[in-house]
Amino acid sequence: MRLGLDSVQVRRGSRPGRVAALAVTALAVTALAVTARSIAGAAPTEVSVEQIQKWNPDVIVAGLPADAKAMMADPRLKGVKAVINHQVLTNPAGTIIWMYYGTEEALNIQWAAKELHPDLFPDLDLPAVTKAFYQQFFGYQLSGDQVSSILHPPS
Repeated sequence: MRLGLDSVQVRRGSRPGRVAALAVTALAVTALAVTARSIAGAAPTEVSVEQIQKWNPDVIVAGLPADAKAMMADPRLKGVKAVINHQVLTNPAGTIIWMYYGTEEALNIQWAAKELHPDLFPDLDLPAVTKAFYQQFFGYQLSGDQVSSILHPPS
């Protein structure tokens, strides 16, 4: 993310399964999925820091931990609700960052639901769901450390 260039790249859309679409339409919160690079040929849209200030989102979902840290530290974003309330989240990353089109989109929907509305999904055990998903669809048994690393990507 190049906040120093007065813009960030965001992915927004209405396709079911995308974090931004899910957050904005299905869960009725203001959220942006922010990423610093293009994955799988889908280039993010440039959005200025001023536009983020104008939107003043409740939640920002960053693709990379470094992006989330950069946004939290950027003085230009200090008045944005997501920054004030420490709601700049990092999207999980397994085979690929979950916010991108990929096999783990089904997990991303559940992650977003749990992160944005934990009171509505108190029984959703995301580590268990993630383990079961990897076993069923990839034939791979994740360790507890691997699940933790996926759900909370290291910096």
